[in-house]
Amino acid sequence: MEFRRNSVIFPPNTGSGPNQHPLTVVFPRNVLHAVAGIAGFSTGFGEPSDRRLGRLDIRAASSVDANTVTVDVAFGLRDWSQEWDDPYAGVVDIVVVAELEPATAPPARADLQITDMEITQVTQFFRSGNHLDAANVMPDNSIPLIAAKPTGVRVYVDYDDAQGLPTIANLSGELEVQTSVGTTVITPAVGIVPQRDATIDRGQPSHTLNFLIDAALCNNDVTLRCRVFDAADQSQQSAAVTRTARFHQADEIRMFVVGVNYTGQNLNLPAPSLAVFQNDVTLLQSTFPTPAVLTTGYATINNFGDDMNSSTACASGFIALNELIADLKGDSDDIYVGVFPSGVNFGSFSGCASNGVASGQVGSALLLAHEVGHLYGRPHAPCDSTARCNNPKGQDSA
Repeated sequence: MEFRRNSVIFPPNTGSGPNQHPLTVVFPRNVLHAVAGIAGFSTGFGEPSDRRLGRLDIRAASSVDANTVTVDVAFGLRDWSQEWDDPYAGVVDIVVVAELEPATAPPARADLQITDMEITQVTQFFRSGNHLDAANVMPDNSIPLIAAKPTGVRVYVDYDDAQGLPTIANLSGELEVQTSVGTTVITPAVGIVPQRDATIDRGQPSHTLNFLIDAALCNNDVTLRCRVFDAADQSQQSAAVTRTARFHQADEIRMFVVGVNYTGQNLNLPAPSLAVFQNDVTLLQSTFPTPAVLTTGYATINNFGDDMNSSTACASGFIALNELIADLKGDSDDIYVGVFPSGVNFGSFSGCASNGVASGQVGSALLLAHEVGHLYGRPHAPCDSTARCNNPKGQDSA
């Protein structure tokens, strides 16, 4: 364990705040873990000095890159006016506590390098310039992560086997997940055959080393530290790479389920049970930005609508049913979903969202996710090029 202490000077400033200043601390070996703390400070307003302190804002956040710890220090001072209209200055004392790699640790291989990590829960922007139009390209890992939700980390590795070092046939690694309560080490389910980064196909899971972080570890800010190594000899390793994942709190989806006893079309089909419907929830829970889908209740309703078949939009039978479900919903904030049994002739469309509720056939997780998306205000996605998206049915101009 090593301690470093330094001071960050914030010269007189007015008009904005808090101001930020990075402090870089270099250690003799790679840093395993580091934390930055505020050891002291001094501050005050410029002349005249009779202003009262209203709010003092001092923060320090650290990140690790190999043997370097960067501390982002924020400092701001204002009086009770809530405006940054008075000149202020200060000095913030920072202490960095770092755990270093042992001096006897084997050196990193020059032909093995972690180039980046894709941190994803369902889909993520990552190297999007390779497959999206320029107007749609976004920074890597820019889709926010949701707290209390399992998270995958895809590690991209560049291996140059032309350097003349012993060949690595199979690559493995470990991912340290550092939270406020401790560190958990995760290993990949399987190893991979290493290759040059330029040949990695993002569409191939076997081209990256893949780790799964349990939902219980995914809260607030989490530090991820990864190293990869020869599966046959862990001393043949890469340098460690560190990233920070920030998890945002989100509401659970609260869903009330209405089972449909269907007697139309000369049929007599009992409503699906709640247990059967729960199988459809899996895709919804994994794809929507929510930690969980909670079933808040279950009721049944009789429906004899013969007209459930439409090739363009919701059939009249769907509209009539959804009006009844909307009456059940009343002013509830829960999502209300009607569920048909199997065997109903729906034609082209087996689901419909209208009147602030949705209904559809049981046994289709994709249908449920689609219709609930409408309840959150999401329209159909139009196809802008038949060469790119093959003219999907059900488009609309919105």
